[in-house]
Amino acid sequence: MRKCLQRGIGYTICPAVSVRRELAEESLSKLNWGGHPLETSVVMIWHVEKWCSPLLEHFMALAEEIMAV
Repeated sequence: MRKCLQRGIGYTICPAVSVRRELAEESLSKLNWGGHPLETSVVMIWHVEKWCSPLLEHFMALAEEIMAV
C-alpha cells in the first residue's frame, strides 16, 4: 500500500501511526478531510472451539463497549 501511495497511485484512509515514518520523511502527505465524518465497521472473529486468553477476552469486551456508542 505504501509503495502505491508513494508513486501517486490513489488515496487511502489509515491510522497516522501506521505511516508515521513516511509522513515524517514527507514521502507521504496527509490530506485535510473537510467532508462528513468517516465511519467503518469492525468485525471480530474467533473460533468457538479455540482457547481465548483472558487478555483477548478483556480486549474484545472493551472494544464492544467502546464501539457500541
